[in-house]
Amino acid sequence: MPDYDVDLRSADVLVVGGGMAGYRAATALAGGSRGREVTILGAEPEPPYNRPKLTKDFLQGRAETADVLFASADDLRERGIGFVGDAHAVALDTERQVVELEDGRRWAYSDLVIATGCRPRQLDVMPSGAANVFHVHNLAQAHRLRAAMDRLGRTGNLVIVGGGFIGTEVAYAAWLSGLSITIIERTSTPLSAALGAESAGRLASVYRDAGARLVTNAEIAHAVLDGDVVTKLQLSSGEVIECDIVVVGIGTVPNTEWLLSSGVALDNGVLTDTSGATNRPHVYAAGDVARWDRAGYGHIRIEHETDAQNQGMVVARHLLGRPGRLTGPPYVWSDQFGLEIRYLGHCPRPDDSVLIQRSRESFATVYAVDGLVRAVSTVNWPEASVLARQLLDAGTAFDADELQRTFSNL
Repeated sequence: MPDYDVDLRSADVLVVGGGMAGYRAATALAGGSRGREVTILGAEPEPPYNRPKLTKDFLQGRAETADVLFASADDLRERGIGFVGDAHAVALDTERQVVELEDGRRWAYSDLVIATGCRPRQLDVMPSGAANVFHVHNLAQAHRLRAAMDRLGRTGNLVIVGGGFIGTEVAYAAWLSGLSITIIERTSTPLSAALGAESAGRLASVYRDAGARLVTNAEIAHAVLDGDVVTKLQLSSGEVIECDIVVVGIGTVPNTEWLLSSGVALDNGVLTDTSGATNRPHVYAAGDVARWDRAGYGHIRIEHETDAQNQGMVVARHLLGRPGRLTGPPYVWSDQFGLEIRYLGHCPRPDDSVLIQRSRESFATVYAVDGLVRAVSTVNWPEASVLARQLLDAGTAFDADELQRTFSNL
């Protein structure tokens, strides 16, 4: 970072990142009689907006730009929050407490909140710049994809690479638009990485009943271009899949490159303690970029809306002299193809699990590690979600027969 003060500006609390975590931290800090002056530096031109709504509402045509914005720049200013858009952070000097932007501007801070989120993981075999290949991670990308879907009408084939929550929510939006859907997934079934094979297998039958084509245990070997348009995807098996639109949703990468020389501890995200503080003084992190130390879980990075907003508020309380910690289990939800999917806790590799069925499309799965209930997924069973929270808060021992009886009594 240069040793001169060209374009040096200052903020009491500087929030780098304009997503859910940054917005919640800023509004909590600026509110009340003891509030602090806050400036948000956002990488996008728009003020903070609700990113999960892009796949849950915007692509379905149920929301427009104004509906996903948390607040306009004028609204933020009235709350005592400054907003600077198109502000790409490239370096952090924690000794001088200065953030440098791509355009050379520099911002000094008293306290810093890192909320730079993630970016979509790229698929190496997909040609860069292809006009019909999309990610859905920001508002501009969502606008482009929705316009492409509208142009196709009900005649095209939309191919989704990656069967996680983003991929299946995009599939649902495309299905509502009348497009033909193909999901290419490298595992045995979409959502199996999140929900396990048995639970995800039941959801897969619903996707197929809706007319979606599932291509599983598949890897893409080559993309066939016609000009700047991908027309076919060739799988490693030799199968060729034709496409009009391709959406890639194969995970994310935390935006931490600008922190590499800062001294901030990094490991698949920014490492924090239980209140969001990093190893450097006056530097905190929240949201998708942060790996928080969570009671019972250790350091985990959760890319869920509820965690982002809760982390932002915990950091804000800490900076206002009211330290606390994140409580309750992580939580994610998705409504698609007539399925209300809820997942509480965190258990990417369970030692054991049990599925409790209420009906073909209403069931719960309980996941265990080291003999304790660590996560619960529910489908079309709201009462089971309430019970799941109670089991997780209590640190319940995993007993498959007892859990069957407990859920069956709902």
